[in-house]
Amino acid sequence: AGYVLGKIKHAPVVVRVGDLHPQELIDLGMVKNKMLVRLLSVMEKLVYRKSSFMTVLSEGYRQHMLSKGAEASKVKVLSNWGDTEELDKLRKTFAVSAGERKFIVTYAGIISWFQDLETLIDAAYILRANSDIGFLIVGDGSNKRVLVEKCKSLKLTNVTFMPLQPREEYLRILQDSNVCVVAIKKELTTTTIPSKIFDIMTCERPLLAIVPRGEVTELISQSNCGYWIKPEDSQTVADKILKLYKDPEMARALGQNGRRYLEAHFTLKVISKEHEAIMDQLVKSEAVLLDDQQLELVAI
Repeated sequence: AGYVLGKIKHAPVVVRVGDLHPQELIDLGMVKNKMLVRLLSVMEKLVYRKSSFMTVLSEGYRQHMLSKGAEASKVKVLSNWGDTEELDKLRKTFAVSAGERKFIVTYAGIISWFQDLETLIDAAYILRANSDIGFLIVGDGSNKRVLVEKCKSLKLTNVTFMPLQPREEYLRILQDSNVCVVAIKKELTTTTIPSKIFDIMTCERPLLAIVPRGEVTELISQSNCGYWIKPEDSQTVADKILKLYKDPEMARALGQNGRRYLEAHFTLKVISKEHEAIMDQLVKSEAVLLDDQQLELVAI
């Protein structure tokens, strides 16, 4: 649709690739029909071939797209971002609801088959005797019922579920948490940096990343904003949570490291300027080709 609209308006088409389809569905075994895989792959390659320019969230995504026929000169890595100004306008008025727990470990986001939240539940089971540590899972999705049933079968009283929240409440929940979690299953080998990580860094909270090795682990190494644990390693997850619980000064320092690193590299202003530069250059290039006709730009 974007390609057709671009032709009608004589405009370059810029595509922002936020997820790799159908590759992620194939990796998880959710799409196995060969005809459907072939159809989705044809659509994927068509997007890569017909777009004037594409931005992607990670180098891993870029390499995948190049392997599918995208031109290297038409693909640039532009990360997600954290909006520090948005957060600074909020007043901290939200109180996390997790009983009488004093130390809150929070996952907030989509609850689907892509997230390795079973490992977080297993870590909660390991730490169930510590009355100070509570786990908060905020959001909705196809796998939420499975997690709720798992908590019931384990008779866990230290895990609280909340529905999806408005963005302001979501950010206040992150602010009131002691540790924030990102979890991705090991099958997703072509990973990127989830946007919620930048929200966590903006809120100055230590990050606990249960993810395969990749872009997220590099970010943690460069920023020193938290810990990386391999998926399905619940014992190490529990150990890192206990370490942060026992050393609040270290936890605070990790959160501050994340905020400083984000302000230097991943603010909305920094990333938006790069997007604007790409679009300005495309419009100028197209104007030369079309004899300086007035152009519009189609962005998807």
